[in-house]
Order: sequence, then C-alpha cells, then structure tokens
Amino acid sequence: MSLKLPIDHAESEDERYIGSMLLQPRSLFLMTDDAYENLLHGIKEVKEDVIDEKVFNAGELMGKTLVRGTRCIR
Repeated sequence: MSLKLPIDHAESEDERYIGSMLLQPRSLFLMTDDAYENLLHGIKEVKEDVIDEKVFNAGELMGKTLVRGTRCIR
C-alpha cells in the first residue's frame, strides 16, 4: 500500500509520496484518525513489488522483489 500527502501539500504524485507498507497475505491493517483522513492511500496495480528503503516494514525482505499472485476473495 502506498501513502501520499494530500494534493495541497505538493505538486506532483512523486512529491506527495511518503512511502509504502508491505501487506502480507491474510494480514489486516487499519488506518485511523489523521492517517485515514489526511493521507491518500491505495494499492498500485503492479505485478511485482520492489522492497526498498521506502517500505516502512521491509525488515528481512529489504532488497527483494516480490511477485504478486492472483487474489481470491471468498
């Protein structure tokens, strides 16, 4: 998931980008209060995720590239 500042804080999407969070399968992440109300957030449609210094919770996956699988909603 990518987090960005609202449009009134910066001109371009790249300037608004704060960082990303790795959401593992079957994980739950709740955004509340200021984070929910004031940060733009979403999931990019990409086939691979590069885990770099902009991923807040990279941990042991730093430097890896993760291939996304097919999502099934049951």
